[in-house]
Amino acid sequence: MNECMDNLSLNEMVRRLRGVGDIAWGRYAFSHDLLRGRVPFAKQDEMTLNAAACGIEWARRMTERTGAADPDSMREALGLTLTENDLDMTENPRPLFAQFIPDNRIEIMCQPVRLYTGLYEREADRALLPRPEEVRALLLAHELFHHVEELYKDEIYSRTVTIRLWKLFFIKWDSTVRAVGEIAAMSFAKALTGAGFSPFLLDVLLLFGYNQEHARHVFKSILEISNAVAANNER
Repeated sequence: MNECMDNLSLNEMVRRLRGVGDIAWGRYAFSHDLLRGRVPFAKQDEMTLNAAACGIEWARRMTERTGAADPDSMREALGLTLTENDLDMTENPRPLFAQFIPDNRIEIMCQPVRLYTGLYEREADRALLPRPEEVRALLLAHELFHHVEELYKDEIYSRTVTIRLWKLFFIKWDSTVRAVGEIAAMSFAKALTGAGFSPFLLDVLLLFGYNQEHARHVFKSILEISNAVAANNER
């Protein structure tokens, strides 16, 4: 199976990733979270569905509040500065794609989008591949959500939901879960841009331009998670 998958085209990899469901993407996000061992799968799945709903709801709310229906217009309406960074990250095993810098700046990394653009233009069959401008819009929308989290941290699900890390008598320590914010941000980005796929697949698409072997490893791990979720649902 792995040998066959090693020869898949980028378009075919994207076709398979488009079939991955929300629960599997949530499990994938949790697999990178430092607190994953404290959250059972059933709880992860519950938080995933709530986070996805949160992203959709806040995309609607922010569109209504700003009058902006696309990421660039919403960024301007919220008074956020956009900068582009052309840092060379070819030696970085996990290159950065974009980031929100509190309180009012979003930074898009130019290199990942540029490398993906080259892949996109060289791919013979790119029917399922997002256009480079769609990729940039998703990156911007994702970071916009993290700004929205800051603005509405007292009411937004990704900041109000916590897990109990420990309790000693009357002292307790609850923590937010980073994966929940990432899932909500991806859902927000998908809703705001109208993308027909989960923005999580950018983890493979943008990494592919740096290290195809690593990107294929991530691709296989996502499919393994998806297959495990499907098998569990069949029981």
